[in-house]
Amino acid sequence: MVRTLGFFAVVWMALATRAWAASPPAPPALAVYSRLPAMESVSLSPSGDRYAYVGAERGERKIIARTTAGKGLAMIPIGDVKVRGLRWAGEKRLLITTTQTANPIYGNGLKREMLNILSFDVETGKQFWVLADGARSTGVLGQYRVYPRDGRWYGVYAGWTVTKTRLGDTFDYSSPDLYRVDLETGATVRVADGTENDNTGRDWVIDGDGKPLVQMDYNGLSTNWRITASNGGAVLASGADPRGDAWLVDLGRAPGQFLYRQRDADGVVRLREASVNGGAPSVLLDSHDVESLLAYPVGGLLLGYDPAADLSRSVVFDPDLQARLTKVGRAFPGQSLRLESLSADASRMILHASGGTESGVWWLVDTAAGKAEELGWDYPQVAAEQMGPARMVTWKAGDGLAISGVLTLPPGREAKGLPVVVMPHGGPTARDTLAFDWMAQAFASRGYAVLQPNFRGSTGYGQGFEAAGHGEWGGKMQTDVSDGLAFLAAQGVVDPKRACVVGGSYGGYVALAGVTLQQGLYRCAVSYAGVSDLRALWKQDARRHGGGTVARRQFLETIGTGADLEARSPIIHAARADAPVLLIHGTDDTVVAFDQSAAMEKALKAAGKPVQLIRLAGEDHWRSRPETRAAFLDAAVAFVEANNPAN
Repeated sequence: MVRTLGFFAVVWMALATRAWAASPPAPPALAVYSRLPAMESVSLSPSGDRYAYVGAERGERKIIARTTAGKGLAMIPIGDVKVRGLRWAGEKRLLITTTQTANPIYGNGLKREMLNILSFDVETGKQFWVLADGARSTGVLGQYRVYPRDGRWYGVYAGWTVTKTRLGDTFDYSSPDLYRVDLETGATVRVADGTENDNTGRDWVIDGDGKPLVQMDYNGLSTNWRITASNGGAVLASGADPRGDAWLVDLGRAPGQFLYRQRDADGVVRLREASVNGGAPSVLLDSHDVESLLAYPVGGLLLGYDPAADLSRSVVFDPDLQARLTKVGRAFPGQSLRLESLSADASRMILHASGGTESGVWWLVDTAAGKAEELGWDYPQVAAEQMGPARMVTWKAGDGLAISGVLTLPPGREAKGLPVVVMPHGGPTARDTLAFDWMAQAFASRGYAVLQPNFRGSTGYGQGFEAAGHGEWGGKMQTDVSDGLAFLAAQGVVDPKRACVVGGSYGGYVALAGVTLQQGLYRCAVSYAGVSDLRALWKQDARRHGGGTVARRQFLETIGTGADLEARSPIIHAARADAPVLLIHGTDDTVVAFDQSAAMEKALKAAGKPVQLIRLAGEDHWRSRPETRAAFLDAAVAFVEANNPAN
């Protein structure tokens, strides 16, 4: 459905047509929440006359390209292919970024999530994989720049050489090389060499003409780094980086400028802008205030950023464009508003609004014409009146530190004595916000209050808050979560005797620790891809990174050492588990090994504790496949309802 509205009509629509009903209807089926979004990864062509997105058509996942006038251009069935993003190379070529799980037979032997990019002509259907060449190809490690030259479009990519054999894939683990690809023919030219030293990495910033502007070399043993200009090799910045915080980022706000990160003496990681022609760099932003950076679609100069905030709204550096964004933003009070894509002349933009009574809605905004078109919804079957209202809450941890979190209430129920699902996020260097959360809303629709605590170590609250989580796995990070539960109980909002804990990745660790390291808090625990054994995680991390100086220091600083790893591992305390445990894990997980859940199941069974393990074949760490995502949510909700009924 497409609706064309003036800006004032947008305000009326946002406030009127999605208004709350007098009494909430029955909740949607769980499948409504577990489906992948009906519209995502929306991308606008440089002219602003075409757009593409990943969505569903008659129940089938597809990539769909249309003109902004409504004419269909292409429809590509994708099935279970894991599409991670779309972008245009001109008006005809669509670049489709995908990943797949690979199991190499050499190197460190660990599974990897490999990046692939398909160049697809939306008018002819002609297509090819970038950097692919039969049995011997180059695994794409990153997309640096897409740019026009003499009427053609090119891409610059970094990649490893991959050789396919009957036994599996072999990888060249030296530093990746840099390639230029003709995005119409696939013709590939190497434009810069990586390093042959396994302990040294190399990265680049590519200018708007597809040429290396600067390069950074980093030694993983000495931790020394330096940034040099590609137009003569002058050293522009250098230092030692024992924590792995120094990175090249991208282009700056003007031609010849580039961005890099560096940790200062006060411990804060800051984003700096420097010139290839030399001179003192300037601090642009604190990195911990930024969730992501925005770039102009043609030329790649820095456009702005998405702040790390409870309610994030894109910020751009151009005053005129920011004024237009601010004007449009008045139509979406109480919602996050992200600038997702932009035409080359910045007159048309794709915006995504989420939170409040919105499950996520995509808008095409024409600022020159002063109108906006509603393109589609993330979860169109979740009505406004079926949304659980969410707000931020703040409590004091045991040591006095202020901790915030998102509280989502079940629609239509009084906020008094509610059953509760505590849902810690993964990372742990991440955070939860007021944007729509499909898991939180699914549990809220079943009658539960949902608390998503941003415990110490979470991002978006400053470097000091994040650093406060170092060494606190199973310690203060854990009690920050249970302190939040106690706070809501003291407020009378939830019944502390009717609580379960559900989390994934690090959140899965919190769930397992909540019924082993802690006692008497939860009636059940659900761990998706959770860490149960910190000792095994240390071994996996050392294997993946070769035991390098920086990787080793990061692990020991953030998680712990020696006896700490054993004392804080839920698997060691399996015999203390005081509530039923559900373990769910994908077999293609490249972040937390499936063995973490398998070993925890074995330990709990040996201790005579109630436990169930659900093995999701072919699923990764991020619940990317529709069928297994549905299996996860069905199992998690059923388990919580069985052990902690909402009514």
